[in-house]
Amino acid sequence: MKTIKLLVAPVIFTLLLFSCSNENDLEDRIIGKWKMTEKYDGNTKVDLGCSEYYYSEFRILFGKYETFSSYIDFEQTPQECKSSSALRSWRKSNFGYELFDFPNEILYVAYFEADNLIIEATQLPYKFIYRRFN
Repeated sequence: MKTIKLLVAPVIFTLLLFSCSNENDLEDRIIGKWKMTEKYDGNTKVDLGCSEYYYSEFRILFGKYETFSSYIDFEQTPQECKSSSALRSWRKSNFGYELFDFPNEILYVAYFEADNLIIEATQLPYKFIYRRFN
């Protein structure tokens, strides 16, 4: 009887562990921290400006799909680049992802090219390229 309990216990533990999370959430490539590496205005590559001091994080927190930015190193960030960041929502779409403040106001679309996360503004000719950030 003790042998059966020892064999069954790990199976039950594994089932409970995996039943607590949504499989799609665990496999979503966009979840995590990202750092902007390139910025474009139309077809022209432009300076990263203050973006070089920030990283963006996509996460699911209490069922909400959120993205926000934070400082890589607050002490090394110039004063003119220290500001609050907007908390946005995101969702999957047919061709990638949509970032929005209000569900019917899509501000950006996002997709992957190899390991790069590409985010494009919907109303302006801006394009941002991100790499995964530890």
